[in-house]
Amino acid sequence: MTEQSILGEMLDRMIEQDADMKAEVTQGVGCGTSNIQPGMEKGEFDLYSEYTGTGWNMVMKKDGRYSEDLFKDMQKEYKEKLSGIISDQDMAQMNYAV
Repeated sequence: MTEQSILGEMLDRMIEQDADMKAEVTQGVGCGTSNIQPGMEKGEFDLYSEYTGTGWNMVMKKDGRYSEDLFKDMQKEYKEKLSGIISDQDMAQMNYAV
């Protein structure tokens, strides 16, 4: 999606400018979340943006439409799914960007 490409470039610039760290952006990962999420779990990717509905359906394997009232459940399940892989301090989820 175009939005993820733009967000990736924005995050790259923010990290390099504000955190004084080198960032490497990987574009064009085929199949999106279905490839990126396993890569995150293996430590191949450190950061990516996705729609909360995509996380709900693709990562959490939930049926039905995502709605904002499900966000706390989704956050809890992400932490359970990724415990032992990344620490709570290393993971951030936002329901929406402001």
